[in-house]
Amino acid sequence: MATEDDNEQQQQQQHNDGDSDDIDKNKQDQIPAYLLTTNESFIQLTKEIINTTMNLISFDDLQQVALFIHNIANIHMQKQISMIYYKSGTGTLREPEPEIIPIDRCVWPKQVKLDMLEQQQQRRQSATDTTAIVDITQEPEHADYEKFLSERFHEMEKKIQHYKRQLDKKKCQLASCFTSTIEQKIKNYVFQYGIKPLQMKRDLKIALVKHDYDAEIIERKFLQEEPNDYQVNRILLLIQIIVVFLFIILCMWCLDSNC
Repeated sequence: MATEDDNEQQQQQQHNDGDSDDIDKNKQDQIPAYLLTTNESFIQLTKEIINTTMNLISFDDLQQVALFIHNIANIHMQKQISMIYYKSGTGTLREPEPEIIPIDRCVWPKQVKLDMLEQQQQRRQSATDTTAIVDITQEPEHADYEKFLSERFHEMEKKIQHYKRQLDKKKCQLASCFTSTIEQKIKNYVFQYGIKPLQMKRDLKIALVKHDYDAEIIERKFLQEEPNDYQVNRILLLIQIIVVFLFIILCMWCLDSNC
C-alpha cells in the first residue's frame, strides 16, 4: 500500500528556483542543472564517493540525497522571503517609531498581490460549477493577504517535512555505506553550487522588499504633511530615480550571476 510520502513524492519532487512551484515538468526539468549527469563537477564527486563504497552506493542514490538537501534548504529560503512579505503587509517589518499622527504601516508587496491574483485566476479557470463560484473580482482585503500567506507557510512546512522524511528514508536504505563524511561532502557541494546562488537571490529580494517598504512609509509620512503639488512631484521623481537605479543594479547582478 502506498504511503503518504509515496503519494506526495510525485507531486513535490520538483526544482524550486523561485517563489512558485511547477509540478508538471518532467524529471529532467525537476532536477537542478548542477545535479544532472551532464555536470562534470557532480560526476566527479559521485565517482569518488562510489569508489570509496565499493559501488554499494549508486549515482541515483547520491543524486536523490543531494536533491532532498537542495529542496529542504530552498524551501526554507522561500519561507524566509514569505515571512518578510508577511511582516511588510502587517506593518511589523520595522520597529515602530514615536509619531504624533500615526500612519498606516501595512504595505503588501507587489509580489504577494501578483501571486494572489494568479491564484484567483487559476480558481476561476478550474471552477466548473458556475453557481458555486465565489466572487473573486473584488479587491482583496488585508485579511485575505494574511490568509493567503498563512496557507503558503503551511504548504511549505508540509514540503519541508516531506523531504526530510524522504532523506531519512534514503539514508536508512543505504545503511552503513552512507557515512557522515559522505553526507558532509554532498552538503558542501549542494551549498557551493546550489544554495549559495539561491541565498544571493533571497538576500536581494529581501533587500528590495525592505526598500519598497521604507519608500512607501516615507511617502505616506510626506503626504500626511499636506505638501503642495511641487513638493509632491519632486519626491515622486526622487522615488522613481531610486527605483530605476535599483533596477539597473538588479539587471547587472543577474547578468553577472547568469540568473
